[in-house]
Amino acid sequence: MRPGIDGLRTWADAGQVVPWHERHNAAKCSMVHYPGQTALRGDLQLWDGEPSEHLNDLRRQIDGIVKASSSTVDWRDPNTWIAERLNGPAQGLAQRLWSAGAHPRYISQPWRVAQAQGLLDDGPTIVLTGDGRQLIEQPAGDVAARVDEDEGVLPTLGWIDERGPISTTDLLEPWASWLEEVGRSRNG
Repeated sequence: MRPGIDGLRTWADAGQVVPWHERHNAAKCSMVHYPGQTALRGDLQLWDGEPSEHLNDLRRQIDGIVKASSSTVDWRDPNTWIAERLNGPAQGLAQRLWSAGAHPRYISQPWRVAQAQGLLDDGPTIVLTGDGRQLIEQPAGDVAARVDEDEGVLPTLGWIDERGPISTTDLLEPWASWLEEVGRSRNG
């Protein structure tokens, strides 16, 4: 089993880390804003069994609110904006997500990772795939390691390890250039 994020230092100390830019196949990276696996696992569990059209409608309604230039929303207060800005089944789904601890405003990033990584099937009803179930049941398993690597988490940590302490500002330009190079980044 690959060690995931926690094992990177052990790999480096054992001389097992090949610089990420020499070995990483970045073609699978799907996004700039990686949600983290704890949030991703929680979202997958909440989405499993939901009608796809409800989740897609929720994402569309939230995107519409975000894109409305005259829209000023306090995203820190979901109880208010869910009731005032959402309608139909999307409103009920948003309330269920929020009640379960998932912020409905930020479902697009985990959704993109889940789609890119084949963690769910979004037919008429959302159903977790075998990989989706494994990610939930084995947080340190092979699927978790693959998702971290494909989404650029391990390569980024390897890059930081090569350069030593670095600020997030200093990471932004190389990370953006890398994502542009792979041509699959979706900011949103």
